[in-house]
Amino acid sequence: MVQCHNLYPYLISNLIQFFTVSIGGMVTLLNTSGQPLHPGDLVEWCFYSPKGTHLGKRQKTGPRRVGITLASVSSPKIIGRVISFAKQGETLDVLLKQ
Repeated sequence: MVQCHNLYPYLISNLIQFFTVSIGGMVTLLNTSGQPLHPGDLVEWCFYSPKGTHLGKRQKTGPRRVGITLASVSSPKIIGRVISFAKQGETLDVLLKQ
């Protein structure tokens, strides 16, 4: 018979792991910025909320969703440059920064 309290630290240490992903090239994303995005605009990642990107309180349940928003040149969260025009809620092409 296995005692569960002895396995707990082992299970927790195996669940808490971090990873890094490197992706490049062009991707098609949904414009969650709340404004039109034009070719050449820089975009950054942010946490999405139904009230608008990065507005409102964090959801208490479920996973957090990542969205995009217009970025300034000095932002450390820039993910790429817009290739095609898109209004809010439409898809757009983004050339990812490597």
